[in-house]
Order: sequence, then C-alpha cells, then structure tokens
Amino acid sequence: MRTKTTLLGILLAAAPLAAQESRNHEVRRGDTLWDLAGHYYGDPFLWPCIHQANTGLVANPHLILPSWNLVIPAPGADCREGGLVAEAVPPAPGSLGRTVFYRAADEGGPDLQLEEGALLPLVSAREFLAAPWLSGAIPPAERGRVLETPGLQAPDRLPETAHPHEAVYLTAAGAAPEIGERLLVVRYGREVPGHGVIVAPRAVVAITATDADVWTGRLIAQFDEVREGDGVIDMTPAPDLGTARPSPVEGGARGRLLGFVLEHPLPGSPELGFVDLGGPAGVAVGDLIGLILPERAAQDDPTRTLPEELIAEAVVVRVSGASATIRVLDVAEPALEPGMVAQVLRRMP
Repeated sequence: MRTKTTLLGILLAAAPLAAQESRNHEVRRGDTLWDLAGHYYGDPFLWPCIHQANTGLVANPHLILPSWNLVIPAPGADCREGGLVAEAVPPAPGSLGRTVFYRAADEGGPDLQLEEGALLPLVSAREFLAAPWLSGAIPPAERGRVLETPGLQAPDRLPETAHPHEAVYLTAAGAAPEIGERLLVVRYGREVPGHGVIVAPRAVVAITATDADVWTGRLIAQFDEVREGDGVIDMTPAPDLGTARPSPVEGGARGRLLGFVLEHPLPGSPELGFVDLGGPAGVAVGDLIGLILPERAAQDDPTRTLPEELIAEAVVVRVSGASATIRVLDVAEPALEPGMVAQVLRRMP
C-alpha cells in the first residue's frame, strides 16, 4: 500500500529523509518543489534534483498539480556535482535574467493574449494529449494494457509504477504496432451519466519491440502515474492551431456544464471540466466557452428576477464526440455547478 505524504506529515517530520533511496511522492494541494526538496533533502535549493527527475511530467517547475506522482531521487552529491543546485546567478549584461521558470512562446503551453478584453488562448499539443475526455457510449478500443516495468525496483517503490523514460511491457491485443509508433496510456474514471466514463491520459509510449504476446515501449511523455493494468489505445494527433485566434460569435451554441474532472466544492481556474457541446455543435479545440449563471430571483426581493450572468470563461482543450473538455480560465464567482449553461463565445476559424 502506498503511503501518501500530507502537509501535516511534512510539518511533523523530525528530519529529512537523507538515508532513503529514491521514492515517490503524491502531490497534495499547496506542495512546491522548493518545499519537497526542503523536506526530503533538508535543503530547498536542491529542488532542481526533483525537477530533473520528472521533466516528462513537470514541464514548468513553478506548477505541480494535486494527484501527480513525482519521483524523489535518492539524495546525494549528484545534484551539486551536476550543477543542478539553484543558485543566485547574476544575469548577463543586456539579458532579461530569465530562470528555468520562464517558458518561451515556442515551448508550448497556453498562450494567453488580450484582444478586445477577452482571453485568447492557444492549446499546446501536450495539453491536448494530457486532457481527459468522456468516452461516450462506446469506450475507445484498447490495443493492449500495461503489463509491468522491466528491471529491479527500489525497496520502497511500488513495483507496478512506471516513470518517465522507463521501458514498459505491454500485453498485445490485435495487430502489432509499427516500431516507433506512439500509443496513449489511459486510465478509466467515474461515469458521467449519459456521456460515458472519464478517459484520463497517463503517458505517451513509443513502441521499441514487438513479440507475439508482449510489446515493449518507452515512456516518452508522462502526464500522471502509470501503473500495471492501465489501458493502451491509439493516440489521436494534436491539432495544429498555428497562430489562429478564436473570433467572437453572436448567439453561439448552448449546452450544459456536465461536471469537473476533480469533484470538490469550489472549482475554479485552472480546473478541467466537461460540457455537452462537441463536434455536432461545431465546437473545436481553442474555442472559448462561457459559463453562465441562469436567471434567478433576487435574494432581497424575490419578486424581481436577476438576468443571466457570465461568471466564468473556459477554453476547449479537447473534443470527443458530443462533448468537450474545457479548462477554466477566469472565474468571477465561485458558483460553478453541473447543469449551468455553457455557451460558445468565440470560435476558431
């Protein structure tokens, strides 16, 4: 059984785990690489050690999300000797003094711009591939399942957990893939009534060898933990949005907010959720969706009716059948609830 590290556990720890081998840490709300390095190594300036061991999952070291499973490398001199220790280095003359937290526009990730006062994001290929979606009535056909990770495991590491750049064995199902073909590792979540189950991508695996019953692959991109039994399906290529930006539309298609990937009382930015607006409604990746509070009686005077109110904006990061996955960009009021109106505000060309 895996032991989850909680914030309380960190605060009560008597000493850093200096004598431990590499281990796993499930990210909790409020965690940072700085704090994790301070806890596990006793030196927060060693946070690059953790970042370098998880580059397939952590694209931006400033942002780690709850439920991510991070590898904590065994503490030692490797980080300092390898020049990974975070140090205060003065910028070169004339430079901007950017750090590893800086992400250039061509490195992927959301590209937020202002035009007529609205957020106009682009969706990176990584965000598209990592975004969960709703399966609809028919779940995706599986090419196989994760069988196990080759090699020996550290004593305190779950043997069924794989990590970035590791090789994995896959059970063969159907026609063998081509060497180099990329498949998507997924895990199935809860059911959303009328729209199937949540399909959550975990990683991209590139096939390196194929035998009759077992295929071998290597994780070339990872979005979350990969375990034995996870499904393997064909990978849908990410759309090339280029420099296009969504344009305002009048009377855009309307639907409903179906819910969020993570269920909790106060969803907000950058939560991922689902709307029942998909291909049949002409919705595409990059479209901007408004979440609208419906007409309702005024609290002070129930005889008066308050008008509809736009309280959140979200960008479409994936479309699957009759539904779409959205990422919340901005929330005016913490009142996002399943069933509220979702309307297309801007549409990609």
